[in-house]
Amino acid sequence: MKRTTAIFLIASIVIMLSPVPVKGQAILGKRYIGISGGIAKVSDDVLEEIDDTITTLGVLARFPVTPKLDVVFSAARSKLEGDVDYYYTESFYYYSYYGAFYYEYPYYGYVDIEITATQLNGGLQYHFAPGNTIDPVIGASLVYVSVDAEANGFSEDDSDTGFSIGAGLELAISEKASILPSIGYSNVGDEDDFGIGLDAAVWLNETFAITGGIGYAFDSELLSFAAGLLIGF
Repeated sequence: MKRTTAIFLIASIVIMLSPVPVKGQAILGKRYIGISGGIAKVSDDVLEEIDDTITTLGVLARFPVTPKLDVVFSAARSKLEGDVDYYYTESFYYYSYYGAFYYEYPYYGYVDIEITATQLNGGLQYHFAPGNTIDPVIGASLVYVSVDAEANGFSEDDSDTGFSIGAGLELAISEKASILPSIGYSNVGDEDDFGIGLDAAVWLNETFAITGGIGYAFDSELLSFAAGLLIGF
């Protein structure tokens, strides 16, 4: 049971943390909504034993308030499932005519786990030099997370709130494409994390854009990849 509880607690933290909240704009003043999907792999000592990846599907939106200030929203659903081997021993004494004998009996097995998590984010980001080749960006958002976990018939659920802050440099490749290296910090419940990211956006026309990105969270050792489609209006 201790092993199962540890999986719940670690996964609740790992799946949800989004340490880099800033996003680029590519075309100045463009409002957009979009969808994204991604996968992630964690190197934590417990979760790395699960031969599976975290899958995520989400929606996002950006609404410029001024040429420099954006309101941003996102919602995501993540899932992790797999098997984790466990081992423990049970000790007992056996008494006979010849005296007392001590035994340790080993038990082997696995824990079948399934964890789903929902994350909601809402915040602001500020562009210092929109429309320029190099545009410094800072952002902050409030975070709500909810986790449901099941393991071999046992279930737990929990929710918590927190925040994330970040900064980046949006680098214009052309009038319709940009890349955004960024750093960030997040704190949800009693857990915090630092992360780095590299995102790219390319507008195919005035309406549609494709995005891609890679990120790494240091404390949870989470490596993630994502891609998406934006609809500008």
